[in-house]
Amino acid sequence: MAAAFTSLNFVVALGAVLASVFMAFWLPRWKWIIAVIASLLIAVPPYPYWMHASEERGWYFDFFGGFTLSNLPSFGTFGVVFVLALFLFSGLFWAIGNRSPQRGT
Repeated sequence: MAAAFTSLNFVVALGAVLASVFMAFWLPRWKWIIAVIASLLIAVPPYPYWMHASEERGWYFDFFGGFTLSNLPSFGTFGVVFVLALFLFSGLFWAIGNRSPQRGT
């Protein structure tokens, strides 16, 4: 879904996944917090919901400006995508395991 509308959605989703991997390695206690935030970014992608493009302004931030009754995702759709993203992060964290760098003592 990330590349369905624009490449911006793909870049944001990729950045969220990379931030989650970084957290899993370097700050493992914070990994689930960033995974929830990343899942929210994946479930409610930037375009068309909170980023827009125009000839005059280019890309600009307009939070909740893209939410209309015609394009509003249902809570079921949002919930399914959010839970699936969290499920994929749990698989990613399981694969990473305890490979975080050793802290010097």
